[in-house]
Amino acid sequence: MLIDWYVKQKISLPWRDLNPNLYRTWISEIMLQQSQVKTVIPYFNSWFKKFPDITSLANATIDEVLKSWEGLGYYRRAHYIHKASKLIIKKHNGKIPDTYVELIKVPGIGDYTASAILGIGHNLPFFAVDGNFIRVFSRVFKIKGSKSKLTKQIKKNLSQRAIIDFASFNQAVMDLGRTICRPIPACSLCPISIECLAHKHLQTDKYPQKSIKKNKPNYNVVVGIIYKKDNFIITQRKNEGLLGGLWELPGGKIKKGETRENALIREIREELNITIDIKKKLPEIRHEYSHFKVKIYPYICSYNGGKVALVGPVAWGWMNMNEVKTKSFPKATHKVFNLMDNVSL
Repeated sequence: MLIDWYVKQKISLPWRDLNPNLYRTWISEIMLQQSQVKTVIPYFNSWFKKFPDITSLANATIDEVLKSWEGLGYYRRAHYIHKASKLIIKKHNGKIPDTYVELIKVPGIGDYTASAILGIGHNLPFFAVDGNFIRVFSRVFKIKGSKSKLTKQIKKNLSQRAIIDFASFNQAVMDLGRTICRPIPACSLCPISIECLAHKHLQTDKYPQKSIKKNKPNYNVVVGIIYKKDNFIITQRKNEGLLGGLWELPGGKIKKGETRENALIREIREELNITIDIKKKLPEIRHEYSHFKVKIYPYICSYNGGKVALVGPVAWGWMNMNEVKTKSFPKATHKVFNLMDNVSL
C-alpha cells in the first residue's frame, strides 16, 4: 500500500527526476540533513552545475565548496563532502563504495547516509532511518525510546517484512513523514493508517516520545567594520568548529561589566593586534544558531594603526562591498552587510 501510494503521488524532486546515481543520492542526503526539501532544491541544482561529478568536486578548492554551501548551514558537512571526494578519487578510483563496511569509512558518512546510499541508490535491503522514518514507525509500531533504540527496533521490525523495492520504500517513508505523518498528522490521508497502532488507539500525539527542549543560551557580540579608505577588514575562521572556514567581520563576545565599545576595542586588539577608532553604531542584529542565540552589535570603525598579527583567525584581508560575493560568509554576517549598503565614514 505504501509503495503504491508513493508511485501515484510521487513528488518531483531534482535528485529523483534525473537518472539516479550514488553521487546524486549522497549529495542530496547530506544536504537534506538538518535542512528542509524546499531549501535544498536550489542548492542541489546549483551544486550540480558547478560539481557535476566527484572528480570536479575533488578538484575544487574548499573555498569554492563552501561558497556553494553558503547559507545552507552546518558547514562541517561541506568540509566532509570535500574530504570524502578526494578519498574516493584516491582509494576507490572515483567510484562511491557499494558496501556498508567501506561506505562508513568515508568522512561524513555514518549509518544513516550509508543506508540511504545503499537502500535508495542500489535498492539493497537498508533502511535510511531519519526523523521522518522514526515518526512514522514509532506510531505504526507504537514504540518509544531513544533515537538509537528506535532506529534499531524499526530496522528489526521492517527486516521481517517482504519488501522488494527498497529504493521506493525508503523514499515513500520520507515523503509520508514530510507530508502526512507530521507532528500533527493527517491520518485520514495516510495509506498505512489501517496498520498504525498509535492511530488505532488514538495516541498519535504520544509518538514519538517528545524530548525536553533546552533553553538556548544568549550571547552578546560586537563586530567591527574597520575601514581604510573604501575597504574593510575580514577574517577567516579555522576549518574546525562552528562555521569552519568561513569569512566574517572581526569581533567577539562582550564580557560581563564591559561596555560594547570597550569590548570591541579589546577584541580587535586581541584578535588582530591593531587599534581602531569607533565612528558609528549600526542597528543590532539578532541571529539564532542550532544551540545558541546571539545579539550582534555592529560598529563602523576606522583603522588607526598597528601591524596585523592574528590570534584565532587563520587569515585576513581587505575587502569592499563589491567583492562580498567572492567569499563565503555566515548568514549573520550577511545581515550586517545588508545594513552597510548606504554607510560611509
